[in-house]
Amino acid sequence: MTQCARPWTATLLLMAGLLLLLPPLTGLVAADDKLIHETLREFYRSGKYVLYIDGQAETKARIYHSRRAGAFLVLDSSYGKPLLIQPRETMISALPEDQVAERPDKGVDVL
Repeated sequence: MTQCARPWTATLLLMAGLLLLLPPLTGLVAADDKLIHETLREFYRSGKYVLYIDGQAETKARIYHSRRAGAFLVLDSSYGKPLLIQPRETMISALPEDQVAERPDKGVDVL
């Protein structure tokens, strides 16, 4: 009968196997029982930019920037819906309001 000289070796191998399963799950974080988008997250308020619509400055618009996403999120503009501006894709999208979650640290995430 052969015994394993190091019984903890099997435990370490099992743990290493479980760690391989974690990376796909780390992009999904729960926010009020909803899943946060993997890349459209960590938007923080920016004071560098002003939104102009039809030549008029939107003074009430709150502009957020995410380095992670390389995008901007505009809330409270006269457009009414949150606007997602993605310069890399040269795209502007209107989002449903329930798709934006404000965080306790005053940041914003897209769900």
